[in-house]
Parts: sequence; C-alpha cells; structure tokens
Amino acid sequence: MLAVLLTSVLAILGHLPSITNGFVIDDFPLLVHNPHVRTLRGLFVILRSDLFVASAEPRAFSYYRPLSGLSYWVTWQAFGDNPTLHHVFNLGLHAVVVGCFTHFMIRSGLRIYTSMLAASLFAIHPATADIVAYLGGRQDLLGWVTIFVSAILILRCKNFWAQASVAFFGSLCAGFFREYFWIAPLLFFGIFELISGERQASSDSSTKEARRGNKQRAWVLVAGILAVLVSLGIRNVLGIGQLVNEWNDSTMVMGCVGSTALRLIHNTVAPTDLALNVSCTPLADTTAWLLLGGGALVLLAPVVWLAKTNARTKAVLACAGVFIMASGAVIHGFHGARYGVISDRYTYSFLVGALLFAASLTEHVHQRFRLPARAKPSLLRPLVPWILLATPLSLLPLTWARDQDWKSDTTLQIAMWRDRPHDPESQYAEALRLIDQGDYEAAYPLCVAYRNAAPQAERASLCIAGYLYLKGRAEEAVPLACHFARTRPGNVQGRHLCLSCLLATGRAEEATALISDWKAMFGESSEMIEAQEVLQRMKQQAPAP
Repeated sequence: MLAVLLTSVLAILGHLPSITNGFVIDDFPLLVHNPHVRTLRGLFVILRSDLFVASAEPRAFSYYRPLSGLSYWVTWQAFGDNPTLHHVFNLGLHAVVVGCFTHFMIRSGLRIYTSMLAASLFAIHPATADIVAYLGGRQDLLGWVTIFVSAILILRCKNFWAQASVAFFGSLCAGFFREYFWIAPLLFFGIFELISGERQASSDSSTKEARRGNKQRAWVLVAGILAVLVSLGIRNVLGIGQLVNEWNDSTMVMGCVGSTALRLIHNTVAPTDLALNVSCTPLADTTAWLLLGGGALVLLAPVVWLAKTNARTKAVLACAGVFIMASGAVIHGFHGARYGVISDRYTYSFLVGALLFAASLTEHVHQRFRLPARAKPSLLRPLVPWILLATPLSLLPLTWARDQDWKSDTTLQIAMWRDRPHDPESQYAEALRLIDQGDYEAAYPLCVAYRNAAPQAERASLCIAGYLYLKGRAEEAVPLACHFARTRPGNVQGRHLCLSCLLATGRAEEATALISDWKAMFGESSEMIEAQEVLQRMKQQAPAP
C-alpha cells in the first residue's frame, strides 16, 4: 500500500542521522561488554535471567525480557561491535512500526489522509528519537511491532480460534519484550469491538448472533489475560523478583503518576527539552487527584460523544488511545515513585495513544461539521497533500538535532545540562562528564547537590568517593566507594575505586575477599590484577611475626 510505504520512508528520513551514532549508556552492559551475547551458552543464560542480571553489570531490576535479550544476542552475532549496523536495525524497526501503525488505522476505518498525517507525525516526532537513536529502545520498537501485527491479524482473521490464538501469542511475546505491553489483552479486546461493529453495520444481527459475538469477545480477552498469567508463572519459576514492591506512601505514588502525566503531555506537545532522565517531583495529593480526574473527564467526554453520534469505530479507537496514554502515565509513574526518576523515552508509547485519539476525533469532527462540497474552494484541494506533508516535516530539524544528542554519552550529558540545568539528574550528568575529564574539583559540588536531592540514589557515591580519595581522605571514601561497587559490581570504575580505597587504608583482607568474589563473576580484569600486585607488595613489606 502506497500510504504505508510513504510513511515508512518518512520514518527513515526523520532519523537518518542516528545511523552515525555510537553506543551509549546501557548499550555497553547489555551489548558491547556483555559476555552472554557472544556464546550459545550465554543465550541460555539470557533466556532464563533478569535482563540486567545477564549483562556485564549484573543488577536485579525484575525485568524478565527474554525476547529483548534474544534480539541483543542475534544482532551481536550478525553485526558484532559495529554501531552503524545496530542503528540501521533500530531505524528499520521504527519504519516497520510506523508502517504497521498506518495500515492499522486505515484497516480500522480511518481515511487515508487522516492515517497518513497521524503516522507521519509519529514518524518524525522529536520524542521518538529517544527510542530510535538508542539501541535499548528496540525493546519498545519490537513490542509495538508485535502489538500492531497482532492487531492487524485479528482484524483480518475470520476464524474465532485464530483470533484467540493471535491474542494469546501476541500478548505473550509483547510482554517478553517489555512488561509495559501486558496492556495488550485489553487492546486486543478493543480491536475485537471493531470487528463487532463491522458485523453489526453489515447485517441485522439477531440476539443469538449478538450473544455469540459477546462470547467470542470475552474469549479473546481471556486468551490475552492467560498469556500474561503464563508469563507471570514463568517469572515465578525462574525466581525473577516482583516488579512492584510494597508502597508505604500512596500519596507519593499518585503524585508521581500526576507528574509523569504532565511530563508526557509536555513532551508530546512541546518537545523542546527532552532529556535522558528527569527527576520525578511528586505533585501534592490534591493537585494530583484533580489533575488525573480532570484529565480523565476531558479525554473520556469526546469518546462518549463519538459513541452517541454513531461513530462506533472512532469511539473504539479513541478509547484505545486514552487507555494507552493512561496506562503509560500510571505504569511509568510507579517507576518514578520507585526510582525517583522518569525517562522521556516513555513518550514513544504515549504518542501512539495520543495520535490514535486525535486522529479519531479530528476525522469525526471534520465529517460532521464540514462545509458542503460546493462551498469549498476548489483551489485548496490540490494543496491538501502538501499541507499534510509540510506539517510533520516542520519537526525535522528538532528531530535530527535530538538524534545527534544520542551520538555518545558525552553529547547526552551536554544536552541534559544545556536544556535542564536545574534538574538534579542533569547536574549528575554534568558531574559524570567532568569526572571523565578528571575534574573532580568541579564535579564534587554537583555530586553533593544530586545526593541532597536524591538521597535514595547510590550513583552520587562514586563521584563523592573519588573526590575524597584524591584529597587523601580514603578512610571517608571507603563506605561510599564500596557500597557503590557492591551495588553495581559490573561497574569497572566503581570496583577500581573501592579496591584503591581499601588498599590505601590497609584493609587487605577485605580487598582480597572482594577480589575473590569479583573474579568469580567477571574473571581477571585490569583493576583486579593491579590490586593483587599491590597486595603482594604489602605482604612482602609486612614485618615478620
């Protein structure tokens, strides 16, 4: 279909600069330095482990994403350490997502022009760069490919058991790319509503036929929920931890949900200060409830209006859009409450919901209140395609600039400090950049500011400990450096600083125990060899008993 091809090409054009980028942040532990992506034995570890446990920096985040891990393994076997080919793969996935999004909207009953405009905005929106230009973003890309392909198959299948099977395997696979996609069963249930609407429109359904449709709809939902339960069962068998811990402060959770919703809306409407991480500042309890309640009314009122004006298909699509937006705000708000930080990468999924909602509502408003054909100036008709093309293309400079921000860790840190200098997360990013340059003096006050703003985060410990060690205060640095190293043992800089502090304070036995533990995990590495040499010299210089 020409519309699908055009929007896919536009998606490639919109993020073409990303193919020159290198590896950044989690690309190193998950791909570049990950020993498990290099061997067949490592693949089995990936398929049965937490995503970050099976990495170069083992950490337990309760993320069981075996298909995401499999994608890293396959692309490493195919592309090795060539970042260009990995980025081409990500760009191709985004083009597939956009093409499937276009086809899904057209197949659901929206006009081609409306579908192309929504898909084009999605293809080139600056916020999508945080998924496309980041190799870790393939988890979302593969999840949405699975969702859209499954949705299209459900719409095309005539056999009920085939539809239920697609709902089951689509939900299972999407959830194995990222837990956010456990929303799939409810999305597929809504898609079945589209099929029911088509049947009612094409024939006068009897009561018996209506009951049969309700039964089929219920089984599609049950199939999707069963897939989620199966994935939860597998997690339990493998000993993967719980995603959501017990919450002592529900007010903070609701405040973070409200704060996350505002940030996602801001990124969708005005994506001018996108950042890798943003501090989650909870809203006041009353403000959060008013915001979320008012937002629900504002979004659901048009859905009710669409349903009452006999626009069943558009009402279902708009409702699906509202559900995607709401689930994104709630799920990622919980993440913000747990870690104190949210990521602008979450805007990618939020955009899908926002554009589905806007496209459905805009088309119905246009059809209901449009002028008679004879009242329309005929000269405007040829301009419509160009106007539709110019609207998303106007975003191209912002998108290309955001793609370039993801060129390296340093460019990401510079962008955060440039656009959001007062955010503690940006202050920490600038501190890391200064540490890489060896300027601990300039980094120290930023690290202290970050630690004061986020006392629950251990990341500032490395910066502060490094400063104290260089100032000859190794005794004060030990608890900070070694706490960081034990929390994130895969971090080479953290291990090196911890061992240096221990040796500087004469704690040879503690250093020896840590070296033994880390050698079992990572084998010989430069900082451990260096520490062993220092230990050997300490033993030789020690006085005889």
